[in-house]
Amino acid sequence: MSIWPTNKPPAFREFITYDLEWVPGSLKLRVVGVYDGNRYKHYLDMQSFLNDWLIPSNSGKWFYAHSGGMADIQFVFETIYPNKDYSIDATFSGSSAIIVNISRGEHKWTFVDSLWLFRTSLASIGRSLGMEKTGPADNPNWTREQIKDWYANVPLPELIEYNENDCVILWHAINEFQQRLLGLDGQLQMTIASCAMMLFRRRYLKETIYTANQTNRIGRECYFASRVEVFNERCNDAYYYDINSSFPYAMTQPLPGSLKLHYSKLKNRHIENCDTKPILAQASVYVPDTYFPPLATRINGRLFFPTGSWRGWFTGIDLKLLLENGGSILSVGEAIEFEPMTCMRDYATDIYDLRKKSSDPFERIVLKYLLNSLYGKTAERTEKQQLYIRPPKRILQKLDWTNMLRPGVFLVPTDKYVPHEHTPIAAYVTSIARRTLFNFMKTSSEFHYCDTDGFSSKSLHDTSNELGGLKLEKKIKAGHFVLPKVYKLDALVLNGDRWEDKTITKAKGFSLSKDKIECASQFATLVNGGEIYVDRMRRIRENLRKGSITPFESVITKSLNPNMVKKRHTHKDGSTRPWTLTELRRIYGID
Repeated sequence: MSIWPTNKPPAFREFITYDLEWVPGSLKLRVVGVYDGNRYKHYLDMQSFLNDWLIPSNSGKWFYAHSGGMADIQFVFETIYPNKDYSIDATFSGSSAIIVNISRGEHKWTFVDSLWLFRTSLASIGRSLGMEKTGPADNPNWTREQIKDWYANVPLPELIEYNENDCVILWHAINEFQQRLLGLDGQLQMTIASCAMMLFRRRYLKETIYTANQTNRIGRECYFASRVEVFNERCNDAYYYDINSSFPYAMTQPLPGSLKLHYSKLKNRHIENCDTKPILAQASVYVPDTYFPPLATRINGRLFFPTGSWRGWFTGIDLKLLLENGGSILSVGEAIEFEPMTCMRDYATDIYDLRKKSSDPFERIVLKYLLNSLYGKTAERTEKQQLYIRPPKRILQKLDWTNMLRPGVFLVPTDKYVPHEHTPIAAYVTSIARRTLFNFMKTSSEFHYCDTDGFSSKSLHDTSNELGGLKLEKKIKAGHFVLPKVYKLDALVLNGDRWEDKTITKAKGFSLSKDKIECASQFATLVNGGEIYVDRMRRIRENLRKGSITPFESVITKSLNPNMVKKRHTHKDGSTRPWTLTELRRIYGID
C-alpha cells in the first residue's frame, strides 16, 4: 500500500445530469429530466429516458443526480431489473449507492450521487452560482403536507420547468468545479475526497508514502474522529466559536509519512518529540478526576472521554496532551516512529489562502470541501458492500450464493484494495484537531457544548481569520443542548458584517420540517420523549433484503432513545461530569 505522486495528465470528464420528480407517498413518477450541457429533455417514464441515453455514444460518461444514490437510482434499478441485457454493480457509502455501473455488452454508463461531490443542498449550490432553485421544497414556509400536495397536483409544464432548472444548476456546478480543478492541476473524480486526493498527489506530494496492513490496523485503533459533547444543557448570554478550518490547520503540522523505526519500548523522548517526529505508541494511561478529560476511548463502539485507567494505542499528540493536563502513563509498550511528512501543509495553506482571498461564493464552497476532504481519504475502509444485479460469469463464479437476495441480485461483503489507506495520517490529524479544540476550551471560564471544531462559552476570546484561529459565529441569547447534534439556539448569527436574529434547531437524523412552527413543535415533541412522524423511502439494501426491487415509501415514527447512554453523566439541573471508566464498563456489562 502506498500514496504515490502522479504526473499523468489530468483527464477531462464527460458527464450528464438527471433528476426525477415523483409524488411523495405514492412514489408515482411524474417527470424524468436530463441535461448534457447543450439540451434538456424530459420523459414521463424511466424506460424512455434509459432508451435514449444508455446508448453507445454515451458509454463511459457519468450521470450525476443530487442525492440520487438514495432515491433516484432505485427507479433505475426497478426499470433495468426485468431487462436481462443489463448488469449492475453498485458501491455503497452508508445508505447511499454512490457509484452505480450499468453495463450492456462492452458499454458502461456510471450513475453517481453528486451529494458526495458537493456536501450541501442544491439550493445552496445554485445560490453560490447566482442561479435560484425554485419549488416548494426550498421554501421554509411550506409544511410537508403542502409540499406533497404540490408534487401531486402542480401542472406538468410547471413541474417540467422546475425539473429543468435543477438539472441545469447541477450541470453548471459540476462543469464549473471541473474547470477550477483543472486550473489547480487536479481533475474531476466521483467524490470530493477523491478529487482532493488526486489534486494532492498530482501537485503537492513529493515522494511515495509507504504503509502496511499492520500499521493501518494500529493507526485505526488510535483514530478517534470528533469530540461532540454536552457539558451543560442550558446556557444564556454565551458565545459560539468556530476554529477556522480545524482539520486543515492540523494538516499544517508534521504528519506520519513512511514507517521509519519500530521500538520495543516507548520512551519519554518519543513523546517529547512527537510534534516533529510522529509516533504511535502502546501504553497504559491514567486520567485523574477532572471536569474536562483530554483522552478518548471506545466503549461498546462509542466514543467517550472518561476518567480512570486503560491500555491501548495512542498517537504521540494524545499522550503529550495527557501529560500536560495532569494525567500519567502507568506502563509502556512498543512504539512506531514515522518519517515526518509535510506535503499536506502546502496543500492546506495554499487552498486556505485561495479561499480567503476569493470573493466568488462558488469557489469558496468548493475550496472549503477540498480543504476538509483530503485527510479522511487516508482512513477509507477496505471493507465494502457491493451490489450485483445479473453479474457477468467471471464475477458470478466467485460469489457466495448465500448472499443472493433474490434471483440475480447479490449483496456481497468485499475487501477492496485501497492503496491510499494510511490511517496514521488520519489519526494524527484528528488528534491535533482535538488538541486545538481542547486548548481553546480549557482557557474558557465556562463552556456548555462542543462539536468537532466549535464550542459554546461564556468567555470572550480573541478572534482571527487565520488558519486555526477562532471565529465568533453566534451570540447565543438562550441555548438548549439536549444531546450531541441535538439542540436549539436563539441567537444572533453573523451574516456578512451584520448580526441577524435567528432560531437554530438541529436534530441530526430526524429530518425536521423547514417550516418554523412545525419544526419547533417536532423538536419539543422529541425533547419531551415523544415521537415524530417522518416520510421515508425505504433504503436500497433494506428494500432488497425484503425481496423487493420497487421503490417504497412509508411513514415511520422516530424518537430519541431514552436508554441511550449520554456522553457524560448528567445531573438533574442539566450540569454534567465525565463518566469514570469503571461506570461505563458496568453500564455496558464489560468485565
